[in-house]
Amino acid sequence: MTHLTLLDGRFQLQTQLGTGGMATVWRAHDLERGEDCAIKVLSPQRAQNSDLLGRFLQEATTMSELEHPHLLSVFDLHVDHKKNEDVTFIV
Repeated sequence: MTHLTLLDGRFQLQTQLGTGGMATVWRAHDLERGEDCAIKVLSPQRAQNSDLLGRFLQEATTMSELEHPHLLSVFDLHVDHKKNEDVTFIV
């Protein structure tokens, strides 16, 4: 089975968990760390809007500062430049 990938194949997107107005959340596997994770991918159309991109980046920053047993930890924020299209995502 072929998986969609990010970062030159490091993250294999496996199952789409949900879609909202700005982004899609995927269950993924991080081959470098050997762990499953969730990845929130900003819609390419939204990434071109500087206000929405700023909100997405602020969300990542705010989430990375929170610690609670019922919240996911933020491991990283990426902008992947491929095929002249920026893909922005939170791991």
